[in-house]
Amino acid sequence: VALVWMLPAAAWQGGLRLPGDAAGLAAVIYIGVGASALAFWLWNRGAARLGPVRASSALLLMPLHGGLIGAVLLGELPGLPQAVCGGLVLLGVWLGRPVAR
Repeated sequence: VALVWMLPAAAWQGGLRLPGDAAGLAAVIYIGVGASALAFWLWNRGAARLGPVRASSALLLMPLHGGLIGAVLLGELPGLPQAVCGGLVLLGVWLGRPVAR
């Protein structure tokens, strides 16, 4: 579906250009299959097993994961705003957890 919506933008920018080397082509295939199709399939399986409340809580943690990956792989050190917002995200996930009755 995304390809259909992106084709006019690609045509406006001068057309589609695929990478010429094997590494670039492997990256395009990974993005199309691994990061898109496989990720959606795994998300749907996980949401079906965990239920909507737990699955949405995991979705809320994505900005924290992005910040951690940036810190570990790129050396981007989080500042005070990131720490405060990360704490608010964790507080929201904790407050939204299912409570046993």
